[in-house]
Amino acid sequence: MEFDKLPLDTRENLGLIAIIIHKAWQGEDPISEQEIEEFNKLMDEKFFRNIFVACLQQYRLAGQFTLNFAGFEHIKNMLCCFLEKVRGIKISSLIHFTKCFDQKDTVNAYKTIILSQTFWRNFVLPTEKESEKVYLQSEIKDLRIWKNLEFWQAAIFVSLYKELLFKNSVREHINEQKNDSAENQNLIVTGQLMSFVHMMHDFGIDKKFIQTIIKQFNQYYNLEEKIIKELENITENLTEKDVVKSPGITDSKVNNTSKKGKLDSIKNLFNKKNTSNGPRSIIETQSKLVEGKTK
Repeated sequence: MEFDKLPLDTRENLGLIAIIIHKAWQGEDPISEQEIEEFNKLMDEKFFRNIFVACLQQYRLAGQFTLNFAGFEHIKNMLCCFLEKVRGIKISSLIHFTKCFDQKDTVNAYKTIILSQTFWRNFVLPTEKESEKVYLQSEIKDLRIWKNLEFWQAAIFVSLYKELLFKNSVREHINEQKNDSAENQNLIVTGQLMSFVHMMHDFGIDKKFIQTIIKQFNQYYNLEEKIIKELENITENLTEKDVVKSPGITDSKVNNTSKKGKLDSIKNLFNKKNTSNGPRSIIETQSKLVEGKTK
């Protein structure tokens, strides 16, 4: 999408999202109640939800993982707002997935899982000298979206679909023989399911819930019995200590490990909210991620 063809108010709203995220990341300049209210309204629209996740991805790609306490709380609240607004968590069958589920919201919600396991702050107990990392995941893992069986069905299906599509394109590019395609598919499905088993457990999902997911995908992909048993054993052997927990509300000052020069495409936006030129670079960066302004 070309930035210049977007309406002026849309360009201004894109700048607003970039500014709020920047303020939150720095954890220094206060975010006004009006900015928070405007951000919450923007998250009602899928287009701006896409932009929000795309902006956060830029910080991850730039290697900026550490937040101070104020920034951590701001980003947490924005993620919670975003995840509460995600829609389309409805799926009647895996076979007809593409017809009945909002893929973009699923992909974005799945990306927030990765982001929540990436961004962190330091936590220091008053009686201890050493600190430990507290990840955003510990603060969002109780949201209702993670308790939704249909979300995990859709997230796994999207992840599998993309991985299988990528592997097939690679095979075609190198003219690899396809007589072992069924075996390769089973390996990919198994690897993806194993990854999601641990991910669901990290979000406090009940073991019976996870085993239900495994059985459903077994019915769809017809996996070997030994693979199913291995996945069920992994699920059964997961312990409570493996679940990410929040240590509570205590702060220690954190130095932001920023990499200078890596976020110029976002930082250039901050003083351009009210100009016709607007936040060009963020649109150029994310043009492939955003396909249109759709509610």
